[in-house]
Amino acid sequence: MLETLSPYGKDHINRLGSYLLDLQRKVPPLDPTIDFDFSLRSAA
Repeated sequence: MLETLSPYGKDHINRLGSYLLDLQRKVPPLDPTIDFDFSLRSAA
């Protein structure tokens, strides 16, 4: 009964890390117009 009342949702999460990956799938090329900002900023 407590399991159904728990706020801890895990239906969409695979906690054991067993995932199905398609390693043959082609990765689309990176969009050159995206600006990746990797500069470090101080949180002051």
